[in-house]
Order: sequence, then structure tokens, then C-alpha cells
Amino acid sequence: MKGDERAVSWGFAASVYLLLAIILVYAFAVFFFVPRQTDIDDLGLFNPIYMQIHYHQMSYPAYGPGFYFHSMFVHPPTRYLEIANLMGLGMSLPYAQELSVFLLTVALAVIIATSRFSGLSKLALLFGFFAGLVWTGRSDYATYGLRPDTEIAICWFLGLVLLQDGMLRAWNLPRLFFGSLALTYASGLHYYAVLSFLGVFYYEAKAWGELSKQSFRNVILIMGAGCCLFGVPYLALFVIPHAEQILRISAAVQSAGGWFGPILRHFDQYSYWLSPSTDSQGVRALFYLLYLPLWLKVPLFVVGSILLAMRRETRGIAIASLPLTAFVFAISHGKSAGYYMPELIIYFSGIGVLAGQILQVLASRILFGRREVLVPLLLAGAACWVTRIGQPVYKDAQISFQPLQSTMDVARACAKRLVGPDAFIAGRIGLWYISGATKWYDVSIDLLWQKHISSIDLPKYFSQFDDVVEHNQGSDVSVNAQGEALASWYASGLLKLHGFFLDSSPQTNPAKSVSFLVFRTKPSPLEGYLLNSGHVYHFEENQEGNNVFIARVCRVESLTSDYFTLPNFDAIYLPKHAHEDFQRALVVSVMTKDEFATQRQRLDSHCAILSTRKGNLRQLALDNLMAQAAKQERPIRFYQNTSDAIVPSLHTIGIPTPTFDLQHLRLTYDAAKITGEQPKTVTTARAPWSYAALLDIPKNLPPRSWIAIRLRVISGEVSFDVSDPRNNCILTRRFVVRADGPQEIYLAASPSTSPRQLIIQNGEVIGSSKLVLQSIGLISDQRS
Repeated sequence: MKGDERAVSWGFAASVYLLLAIILVYAFAVFFFVPRQTDIDDLGLFNPIYMQIHYHQMSYPAYGPGFYFHSMFVHPPTRYLEIANLMGLGMSLPYAQELSVFLLTVALAVIIATSRFSGLSKLALLFGFFAGLVWTGRSDYATYGLRPDTEIAICWFLGLVLLQDGMLRAWNLPRLFFGSLALTYASGLHYYAVLSFLGVFYYEAKAWGELSKQSFRNVILIMGAGCCLFGVPYLALFVIPHAEQILRISAAVQSAGGWFGPILRHFDQYSYWLSPSTDSQGVRALFYLLYLPLWLKVPLFVVGSILLAMRRETRGIAIASLPLTAFVFAISHGKSAGYYMPELIIYFSGIGVLAGQILQVLASRILFGRREVLVPLLLAGAACWVTRIGQPVYKDAQISFQPLQSTMDVARACAKRLVGPDAFIAGRIGLWYISGATKWYDVSIDLLWQKHISSIDLPKYFSQFDDVVEHNQGSDVSVNAQGEALASWYASGLLKLHGFFLDSSPQTNPAKSVSFLVFRTKPSPLEGYLLNSGHVYHFEENQEGNNVFIARVCRVESLTSDYFTLPNFDAIYLPKHAHEDFQRALVVSVMTKDEFATQRQRLDSHCAILSTRKGNLRQLALDNLMAQAAKQERPIRFYQNTSDAIVPSLHTIGIPTPTFDLQHLRLTYDAAKITGEQPKTVTTARAPWSYAALLDIPKNLPPRSWIAIRLRVISGEVSFDVSDPRNNCILTRRFVVRADGPQEIYLAASPSTSPRQLIIQNGEVIGSSKLVLQSIGLISDQRS
């Protein structure tokens, strides 16, 4: 029997190290050779990293005027500080964003393989962890991106494995310390993972029941130290000082739907995984393993936890995993696909345990003697076959000695050539970086989030900017009464197409968030860039050219479907009007003249023609393009108001207005207060968005006039609105938060014969705000 036991032991060891080697190869391939997909979240979430690098401030001004200009609360800043610090040391974005995931993947695989778990449990945990990565990596483009979800899942599972292995090693203190640290660190990577650290209490309870008082005291101290090493600074530096803002963003997310909403949202993701297209993404066998609980709507984490609890040595992982998996299932409203990775890992690990136990039973009845060594080999082989050894993810690997390039950096380098080195650009959140802007303004709050925009002179408004940019993500979202958005104004002829950037790489996210169009208010020759599998092509308009750029307005089913099978295709949704039962999109493509001749009749019969431009395509040397862009690079400046960018460069003069000053500021709500003479202190009521004070704006001002306000916000957040009381609409809005020292802000005061008011209101959702007004006046451009 000893020989049989040695054979079985050798079989499990060989199988474990085979699977370990496969996971390590996978991790290295993904880190060094697989191009990074760029998701819409990446386009936005790179902003706080950028601000930390260039301005030493973790803030998110690209999120829009007035929201996170001086702060970052959309997610905890933990992961973004990691990436910013690595980039500050000289690491490029593709490697900086994946280094922690790469190291955690390697550490977790090695620790499982060298743990005190039995061979069967090691294989089950390795398979569960690997299968979870492969499934999410193939079905979700954001798996290896800037979002913290993958890092949370791996760090959390690493903590569970370390704690369980520490217990199996007679309460090994170093493993208990690092396991507690990993679970607590996972809790600080995103709000939905906040309860991850509670898994520590299961092991403290086990220690209480098994150890002497002295040993228990040592275990408690070491686990507490692991939690506090990260938890105390995280609480002291982020959570406690910013508790109100964190509660605000959490309340906004959690307010979407009733108490049963998170569970329904969870099952919606299950339904998506069951859709016909999911099992064709190179993970068909994993799809079959998931099919039954997905179809029955049985939570995956429940199945996985029960199966893991069947084995005594993995029972702790099953129980300690519940704070995170149960919270995501029952409490978390705003979940994306990455939130499901922890429960996928638990589920696949449980399936691995079940498969191993079934094989062992079969082996004891069917196989005899040394043939039982086939059990671990069958398990390892099944794990390799089911996951296809990770091939669906790293099949896009590009074996090259050239470093990986960030698609965002390539897009920005191309855009710089389109817009110039010092462009003031208007657009929406995702384009702040890739548009090539040196000065950036988000127009959403002025044009798309306002019901009434009829008083805005759109040609004059857009002429303030060097360029206007638009892409497909959220392009149809507009609440204005006209039902118009940026693409609408190009379709109507108000904006003129100046340039484009199209990412047509085969492995690109079908939503193609990186592709965008560049508009101006005056006609210009068309110029653009195509990115395809690391190669960049430059399009220049030429009537004798061999290529054709087209822009059409067509009916479409979705952004990811190309009805006409066009090359280098992109589509930007137009707002859908109430009377329309179909979706329209601005469709663009670059093709050869022969391809255009084949497609033209069908295109023009189904779509409205906007533009057809001939030109030539030539390939550019990517290294030269990036080097040239690096020489021109300057930190981007963000503006909450167009006037802040324009007025400081003008020669302005004061407008004498006896009734428009601090002395005429009047209270609009009894719960607010105005104190002092010069300066005046305004304290708003606690009610969110409550009015505090107002001033009547004089009529018949010069054409280029602004309200100039010098102030200091002491606490909270304040909104300054220029409103039209007759139409009950806001013409201009500016948010100001507490900052060191006084600020000077400007709000456009267009000439009007109708009444206008400057309104000060509370921008805090929780509590009141307080500010000191040092002066208020009107100024105009001398040229007017």
C-alpha cells in the first residue's frame, strides 16, 4: 500500500505542478504579450491616475464640471494610486495597470501549489481560480483594464487561501498575517468589496475554539496587525475625512431600484451568459459547467460554497468567502461583469472538488492498485481541456520584443496631429485624453443635461473651441427639449467634419470606445487615422485618392453590429425621438474605391448621405509618431466653465452696475444665512439644492460680458447658476468646492432684454455649505 500511496502522491504532485506551470505561462503571456483592450471605463478612470501624476492630486475632473474636480470618490483611490506611482517610476500604462494582477496571479498559484492542502484540493483551487480568470477574461473586455475588479478577486482569494493554509499549518503566524492583510486590502479596492475583511473573523472564531489563551492571543494580534497595516491608513486618510462624499456616491448608486433590484440585476447577468453568443467565445466547456445553475437561477456562490464545504480542509474558504459574494448578490446595485469574478472562482473551485471526489469514488470501485494515479492526471487533463489552457484570452498575444503600446496613447498621438499642440477641445467624459486636448471642457452640462437650450447660440457656443469631438459611448443621451446631441449637430450641418480616429483592430472591443470624430464650425480638408493591429495609417483628402471615407445616417440594430459589413467601421448613435420606433446612427467607414463602388448603391438606398471624401492612406512609423507626440506633450488643463479658459487671456474692463454687487445680494430661503458687509459670508440650508441667495443681473449688457466672482468656500459645495426665471431654466452653472485660498470664477452673462438672475445654492447632498464672497461684479471684453 505504501507504494500505491507514493504513486498517488506523485500523481497529484505532477498534476498540480503541471497546472501551476500552465497558469504561470498564462500570466506571463497576458502581462507581456497580450495587447490591452481599452474599455470606456479605462478612458475615464485614467483621469485620476493622470491627475495624480501631473498635479499630485487624486481627482477626476474629466467626470464633468462640478462633480470631482478636486476629489475622487467614484471608486476608492487605492488601485489608481498604485498605477500612478508605477507610472511615476517610468513604467508605461499597459504594464503599470497589470503589474499587481500579474504578481498576485503568480503568488496565488504558487501558494496554492505549495500549501498544506491535499492534492485534490490543490487541483480544485487552481482550477477554480484559473477557470474564473479565463471565463471573465473572454466574456468581459474590462478584465485586464484599469478597473479594480480583477485585482479584488485575486487578492481576496489569495487572502482566503493564506488564512486557510495558515490554519492547516497549525496556525502559522506569517500566513495568517499576510492573509488578513490581503483580505483587508481587497476591501479597500472598491466599495462593493468593503466586507471582504470580515472573512478574518471566521478564523478568529476557529482559533478561539482550538487554541490555548496564549496561542489565541498571538493569533488575534497577528491577524489584527495584518488588517491594521492597510486598514488604519485607509480609514484615516480616505474613509473618515471623506465619509460624506463616500456616502453620497454610494447612496446614488444604491438608490437605483428597490431592495430586490440587486438580485434581479444578478440574474440578468446570468441570462446574458446564457445568451447564444456567449458559449461561442472559446469557452464552450466552461459554459456547459455553468449552464445548469444559470438556467435554474441558483446563485453560483451558493453552489460553490456548499461544494467546498464538503471537504473539511476547504470549508473555511467556503464560509469566509460569503461576506463578499453574498454582499454582491443581495446588496450591490451598480454591478458590472467584474463583480462576479469572486463567485465564479468559488463556483469553479467547488466544481473541481465535486469532480475530484466523483473520480475518487469511481477509481475505488473500477480501478485497482496503482491505476488510481489516473485520478489526478484525469483532473489536471480535464482542467486543461475545460479552460483550453487559457488560449481564448492569449490567442491575441503578439510575440514581439517591442513593448506594448497603450491604445489611448496612440489615439492621443494621432489626435495631436489633427487638432494641433495647444487645442481647446469640447467633448464628453471619455475623450478628454485621446482627443489630443491641451485644454478640455465637457459640454454635457451645458447642452445635453439641460432641458432648455434654445437661448444658446450654438454656432457662437461651438466657435469658442478649436475642435469638438464625439464617440459612440452614450452619444444618444440627451435630455434637451430638441432631442439633439453632438452627432445630431453634425448631421444637421451645424458642425463640420474635420478628422477621425478609427480603431479597427480585430481584437478590439466591438463597442469601439476609442474611435472618435473631430468637428469644427468651418469646413476644412478631411484628415484621419486608422489603427489596425498595432499599425497606424494616415488618411489625407485627395480627389485622386484610392480610398474613400463615408459618413451616413442609417438605421442600426446595435453599435456592435455592422449591417453593411463595412471595413474600418464605426457607428455613433443619434438620440431617439419619441415618434421613432427605430434607432439611427451616424455610420462611418474607410474603404477602397472598389469596395465603395460595390457598396454604394446599397448604402445610399438605406442611409442618408452626409459625406463622401476621397483620399490616400499611407502607413506611418509608430515609433516616430509616438516620439513626436511625446515632445509636444503638456499637462492637460481642465475647466468647469468655458469662461475660465477664455477670460484670463482677454483685456477686460469693469462694467459699472450700481445694483449688481454684494450689498444687493438677498436671501432666498429663511433656513440660509447671509452675514457680514464686505466680504459677506453665505451659509446655505442643509437641504440639497436649496437656494441661499440671489442677485438680479442687469439687462442690455455688452455682447462679451461675464460675471466675475471672487470667493472662498469654507465647507461643502456651492453652485452658482445664471438662470432665466421666465422659462425656469438654467443658462450657466458652476460648482465650487472647498479649496485652499480664494478663487476667481467667471460665468457668461449674455446680453438679454429678459430678466436674468445669479443664484447661489447648496450643492451638498448631505449637510449645508458655507462660503465667503469677497466681490461680485460684471466685466466685458474691451473689443466689445
